[in-house]
Amino acid sequence: MGDQSKKDENAVFIGNLKKDASKDELKNYLFELLKHHLKISLNLHNIEVKGGKKNRAKFAFIHLNSKIDRDKTIYMLDSRESQSRVGFDFSHLVDPNYQIIKVGVKKPVVDEKAGIKPKSKQEKIEKFKSSDMKTKLPDTPSQHIQQINVSAQHIHGNSVSGGGVLKSAIDNHDNGGNAITKYYEDQLLGNETRDKEFKLGGGELTLTLKQHVSKYLCGFLNSSQKGTLFIGVKDSGEVKGIECDQPTEDKIRLRIDETVKTFKPALFPQKYHVDFVPVYMKDGTLKNNFKVLQITVEKVDNLTQLYQADGKVYMRRDGSVEVLDPSYIQDWCKQIHHQELQKQQEENVRSLDLERNKILSEKEKEKKQIQEKKEEEMSKLKKQMTEIKEEEISKLKKKITVVEEENKYLKKNKSKVCVLM
Repeated sequence: MGDQSKKDENAVFIGNLKKDASKDELKNYLFELLKHHLKISLNLHNIEVKGGKKNRAKFAFIHLNSKIDRDKTIYMLDSRESQSRVGFDFSHLVDPNYQIIKVGVKKPVVDEKAGIKPKSKQEKIEKFKSSDMKTKLPDTPSQHIQQINVSAQHIHGNSVSGGGVLKSAIDNHDNGGNAITKYYEDQLLGNETRDKEFKLGGGELTLTLKQHVSKYLCGFLNSSQKGTLFIGVKDSGEVKGIECDQPTEDKIRLRIDETVKTFKPALFPQKYHVDFVPVYMKDGTLKNNFKVLQITVEKVDNLTQLYQADGKVYMRRDGSVEVLDPSYIQDWCKQIHHQELQKQQEENVRSLDLERNKILSEKEKEKKQIQEKKEEEMSKLKKQMTEIKEEEISKLKKKITVVEEENKYLKKNKSKVCVLM
């Protein structure tokens, strides 16, 4: 019984599941929800699907590895609003009669036997929201909170209200470089400019998306500036949003990528990015599945070839886009060709100057070497002359010494001769 109690301690109850779906189907969908959308570590055998008798909805017990995973799962699936932010199609799971799944903590067996009343689901959620987790991780409370934050950010990618523990992971930016985490319905984003284009995006968006992307992104690129196409915003700048669940968002991303791949010359992935920013009601509640689609292209430096989309060349003007006629394209190409020639000429002049300076430098160096060699030879010659001069002087001194000795001898002998005579 102790093993069963330990197993139930971290179990989550999921109710209101489809009664006409097989248990294997429900297990697979629940596994996808927790593993891939909530980023909870578990295996398929951790999920038990039960019920369905007497035409009643099925339910499931999911045995998780820790209380952290259990409390986070309950927090993320507790309400219709929180479920809408997960990005999962709950129509695969929920019974039509209930319209929303029910989530709670499985009552531990040990509590039942001991006569202890388990905490309610709301008490568990409130404890998860307010607790600093010191009792669970006494040595590293901040690390525990950080783990929850990272998990929640990876799941949602948008703003989470309530509790103060989970934070937003959106990294969109407006044209001023300020971070955008959400928009409010009817919020004004200003006027259309050379770097902003607004589209309401009504009807079947996937049918008009290719035309919008081709026209406006191509126009931004050919204007040599960074620009953003907003879809879900009226021409007047009022935010409305487009209804866009996770499957639709995936289709839109795919359609954008397919359209961009047709651009000539090629537009590399790092030069554009796509963001879905959630829209909130004026009272602060989330407008379910409504988002503003933002497609941004970066400035292309050194534009030497105009971008084409669907065989057309677009150019962005102040608040408008026009298709360039062949004569304009020819003039533009001539200007670019002239600029390239001028740039090449300037480069040639710089190269010649560098070569001339190099030659002058080498000549100056050679001249200096010749001068140094000449001075060295002169120094050697002077030294030789000094040595020769000293040697001759020494010889003369020796001769003088010899002569003086001879004179002395002669003088002495001469005196004796004179006396004899």
